[in-house]
Amino acid sequence: MSSEKWNKIVDFYNKFKFKSEEDIQKLWEQLFADSDLFGYSKIYNEIEAHRHIKCGSTIRVIPDIIIKKDNKDLFIVELKKSSLDCGDEQLLSYLKLIHNIKFGVLICNKLYIYNFDTNKSDEEQIKIAIDFTYNNPLGIKFVELFTKRNFNVNTIKKFIEGSIKFKKNVHELKNKVNKTFVQNLIKEYCLKNYSENEYQEATKNLEVEINFKNNKIVPSNNRNINNKQLISSNGKLGKSEIFKRLGLNNGTYAVKNKTANIYWANPNIKFLDEEWNLVLEDCTNHKFYHFIIPANSIRKSSIKLKNSKQIDLQIMYNDDNFTDSRSGISFAKWLKETIIY
Repeated sequence: MSSEKWNKIVDFYNKFKFKSEEDIQKLWEQLFADSDLFGYSKIYNEIEAHRHIKCGSTIRVIPDIIIKKDNKDLFIVELKKSSLDCGDEQLLSYLKLIHNIKFGVLICNKLYIYNFDTNKSDEEQIKIAIDFTYNNPLGIKFVELFTKRNFNVNTIKKFIEGSIKFKKNVHELKNKVNKTFVQNLIKEYCLKNYSENEYQEATKNLEVEINFKNNKIVPSNNRNINNKQLISSNGKLGKSEIFKRLGLNNGTYAVKNKTANIYWANPNIKFLDEEWNLVLEDCTNHKFYHFIIPANSIRKSSIKLKNSKQIDLQIMYNDDNFTDSRSGISFAKWLKETIIY
């Protein structure tokens, strides 16, 4: 049930992605008031928009939304256009002024939850990031915990702390699980039943390799190309040069949109029926991502079409899941290599 609620929020997020700030404000007020989602009441002033807060003698700050229950402030919601990255200065300033609120929610290109601590600096504040992707476990948990019925300070704190610990542990494990680690495990297991000499003889021609899928990073110097001579005045390598490096004759190329944080392209729908090479160039960080999508991996009915012949592809920039904002499809599973230039 909670997954359906979160997926409904993702649907609205994608639909309103490029709407005005006023429209985004109205949307989230309605979502928090929806009895099937969060269940707060506008009639009983549990969703307070644009509260004026005095700061000093003349300056007033105005949070976008403050959610309340039984006349008690629960959390602040700060809204930004969905194409923008995290900018939390305003939200943190509100949390400093309203001392009884522990949690802040920042909604932009992702959803961030802050567990605010007055004894910590802005940089030290604990937060978690939630991608607007379908069936995201963190998003599902957000809907569960931030409803009017379930809201509990201690439970939310444990959720945030647990999510951060999980991410930290996964990162540590990725660093630990390497060739030496696997070799030591094999040896430790074998020596329980066999001698050292037997083990050495049996494994002397054994070669162990371990790689994480879909995360191959290839420095450009492996390609033996002088990048400075090839980068154009606008900082791009461009489709022609990248396809030449990859040995591609056909495929889709997209670069970050100038005015929005997305990779925008309109590939032919025929690519869905064949092996599809997709390249996204990140000029800011001088790298590009090469995806290979197997034929028929994406149903035509599940992706947004511009017309009968073209796909309306809008992949989110700085999103680890490489999510198409129009359909919610994550392209990360098809990432073959990341090439730095």
